[in-house]
Amino acid sequence: MSDYSYFCGIDLTKSHSILLAVDQNGNVILHKSVTRSKLLTTIEKLPRAANHS
Repeated sequence: MSDYSYFCGIDLTKSHSILLAVDQNGNVILHKSVTRSKLLTTIEKLPRAANHS
């Protein structure tokens, strides 16, 4: 089992990006479509994961 608190994936398209985050149990905790111009500000607002290295 990995030590992450959540995993976030990004699907990049021409005009929109889809963010998907799941917790350790595979439960979807974020599923959001944003425009490319708002992608970075949306990612900046996500809670930071702990560094386990």
